[in-house]
Amino acid sequence: MKKALLDFCTSLGKRKPDQIIIFRDGGSPDNVLHGTVINNKVCHPKSNDFYLGTHAGMIGITRQTHYHVFLDQAEFSADDLKEFVHSLSYMYQRSTTAIFVVAPICYTHLVA
Repeated sequence: MKKALLDFCTSLGKRKPDQIIIFRDGGSPDNVLHGTVINNKVCHPKSNDFYLGTHAGMIGITRQTHYHVFLDQAEFSADDLKEFVHSLSYMYQRSTTAIFVVAPICYTHLVA
């Protein structure tokens, strides 16, 4: 990598590039796969909360969102609720892939 950058710099007459964009194949082995649910060991044992990694990180790292369930009037099971939240992350009209939070949160942010 260093040699390629030095060759590039000398070919431009010692002028530095404005930007350097590095592409890599696939994600980092440290990234959590999209759709991963974390609901034990790091979450409170008595509250209904979970972490959900809904998107595949294209650049950089993935972001897991911490969801808290305050009121469940629909009486979802835990697995159904996580599947529903994961499905909502694909409903954002400005993106063709999943986003890191559910779409209604992004729409609320746009209106505010």
